[in-house]
Amino acid sequence: MAVTHKWCQPLAVWQAYYQKWAVNPEYDLLLEMSVFLDCRYIAGNPQLANELQTCMCQQLANNVRLISALARNALVQKPPLSIFRNWVLVKEGENANTLDIKTAALSIIVNLIRVQYLQLVSRLFSNNGSVIYKTNTEERLQLLLTHKVINEVTFKDLLGAFQFITQIRYSHQLQALQQGKIPNNHINPNAFNSFERTHLRETFKLISRYQEIIRMKYC
Repeated sequence: MAVTHKWCQPLAVWQAYYQKWAVNPEYDLLLEMSVFLDCRYIAGNPQLANELQTCMCQQLANNVRLISALARNALVQKPPLSIFRNWVLVKEGENANTLDIKTAALSIIVNLIRVQYLQLVSRLFSNNGSVIYKTNTEERLQLLLTHKVINEVTFKDLLGAFQFITQIRYSHQLQALQQGKIPNNHINPNAFNSFERTHLRETFKLISRYQEIIRMKYC
């Protein structure tokens, strides 16, 4: 992205981007905004990042339409379990008999937590005129607990699911690197032991339940 002309822009242009995304949360624009809702300062002038995050929070404040659009987007992808709780795997090609653990689980959790966090940001910014914006998923989850958006049980369930899926993904990619292969996100759940398969299936069921909660609350 750093070499793409569209994104190499001054602060004023970036502020206009966020304003456009917030006013018109259509599908294509929503995909772009979802990526840049998690942008953070790395190098250069931190004041530019702070001003951009302030602009972002201003667009979120009391923006029910945007939060609802982000919530609907977080419900599009479903965990890869059939109605009989069997795995839904890729049927053909080089990734046959696998599932994409990033798309099918990790991204869903991140998106769902982001929706509730952004709703919290909207409320806090509307009330106080400022907020310390977080981009880390675990930090966002902790703030949801701190502000009583979720309870202790939900916090532990989501944190455990996020960490478990992340561990599976990193272990799979590390193994690929050790074998001289190109790392990817495609895992074969049938290659796991019984405990891991059960844990993975329960994690997918948890994600489905949380999607339903988000659907009822925001859509």
